[in-house]
Amino acid sequence: MNDSDHESVQISRAWDSLPAPDQKLFLRHAGAALARRGKAFVRGRRALWFDWLLTGTLGLFGIFVFGWSSIEATLLLIASFWLGWLADLVLWFTRSKALAMRYGIVVDDMRFWQIVANLRGKRRQPADARSHPTLGLSLIVDLVAGATATGLLVRGLTSSGVVISEAAASRSLLASIMVIALLGIAPSLRARLRRASDGSVELPPFCAGQRGIGLLVVVFALMGIGGGRLSAQLIVGTVNGFFIIMALVELIWGIPDLIREADWVRENSPLPKADPDDSPADP
Repeated sequence: MNDSDHESVQISRAWDSLPAPDQKLFLRHAGAALARRGKAFVRGRRALWFDWLLTGTLGLFGIFVFGWSSIEATLLLIASFWLGWLADLVLWFTRSKALAMRYGIVVDDMRFWQIVANLRGKRRQPADARSHPTLGLSLIVDLVAGATATGLLVRGLTSSGVVISEAAASRSLLASIMVIALLGIAPSLRARLRRASDGSVELPPFCAGQRGIGLLVVVFALMGIGGGRLSAQLIVGTVNGFFIIMALVELIWGIPDLIREADWVRENSPLPKADPDDSPADP
């Protein structure tokens, strides 16, 4: 038995071990799920993580090359957060119906790819996808957390005698914000606004409030260390380093794995075919 035959046997056994509801969902949902993981999906994911890579790189570049203080580096993080929040707001206002359409199918989509992972031997747990928090809820949580973090930062800096307007007037800082807006946020938003073949748009990959709460944690950490310049720069530098590492992991391994996963479904079809009457197409 060659490798191809061995893989076919493994897939067949994995298929037979799936619960009947998972088999029916796979057969019913495969075409639509694959269509949604097309070129537009990949472009959107790449643009999103390139935005993270750009933000982190410019933050570290500012600290080590332009000689930014921790205040200027933190202002870049604040600006990046609000630019991202505004992009989400634009998406919510202009694609509300398309988002609602995607929320209606996201549970089945998530469960479908879990089933694919089961068939590929990449996952042992049964498929059990949960619903995705709505973008409207994420916007509200991020607004509250982000506004709180920004307010605390401004109050803390002002009370310690820092003139924020002077720090924000740095040409290199303003240029970095413009670069993030034009080369990071704008392409990411443009990719996210593109509709899939079913008319829906991709949901944010983050949990509700994840970015806003993360920003709040950073601000609390900065407030907690007091006036130590090196410690503050270390915290801000670590955050920017985290952005870079996450972006590189997703760009180098995460996105290619998503592509391979979709290609596997297209190429490996020794599974039973859906009966036309039993497997209606997704609306």
